[in-house]
Amino acid sequence: MATHSEWVCGLVVQALPESFEVVDQSAENPIARFMAREMVFGAKLFNTVKTNLTAVAELCKGTKASALTRSIAMELSKGMVPQQWRKYPSSDFVMAVWLPDLCKRLAQLQNLVSNVDKVATTGVWLGGLFSPEAFVTATRQLTAQKFGWALEQLQLETQFGVSVTSDDGMSYAILDLTAENAAVRDGEVVSSNDLKTQISKTVFKWVQASEVKVQGMALPVYLNSSRKNLLVTLNVKTSEEEMLKYGYQRGVALIAST
Repeated sequence: MATHSEWVCGLVVQALPESFEVVDQSAENPIARFMAREMVFGAKLFNTVKTNLTAVAELCKGTKASALTRSIAMELSKGMVPQQWRKYPSSDFVMAVWLPDLCKRLAQLQNLVSNVDKVATTGVWLGGLFSPEAFVTATRQLTAQKFGWALEQLQLETQFGVSVTSDDGMSYAILDLTAENAAVRDGEVVSSNDLKTQISKTVFKWVQASEVKVQGMALPVYLNSSRKNLLVTLNVKTSEEEMLKYGYQRGVALIAST
């Protein structure tokens, strides 16, 4: 176990960023505050992983270790994510899947925090946030704050396949959603024989309820394909009769992380 665990530790250490710094949390912007909370969460998890790996490395050298460290080493030797690291939902707690996903999440966070004033236009991988529902809430709060609108007056409009070219205070670019059991064509959800269709660009736009256009159907957005975590329900455009009639029966849904 020790030799294999030591090898796994080396791979994990190489994959992880060298450091992960927490930024100032004093910002008044709801999105900036959200990003700061995400950074704190990410930093705590990063430090836990790093600390545990150091302890396992010492165990592999023959140093006396705690029961917790031995348990972590055992799980790593099996290619599984230690229980102490499972702080957010994942489609699979196998190290080969979980570790690259974590590294991608941390990299996105560092980039978003460095460009927090451009989040609306540069876009967010929604499924790569530790608390994606809270991000959607933060965008709603920011729009309400900017225009002096009541939160309960705001509803989401959705546009597929387009970018946010300028920050209008209402629109937010969302990256890499996936449609399951459907496809997107000319901005509308349509029937498809494909099990999955990637949607590289989507716009979430908060508008006053009185201005919402009837778009076709409501689709759930789940965190991942397990469909255990519902993030938000979107009104999406579709005029296809088959989709309107059979879409729900076919289990059409949007996935934030694959």
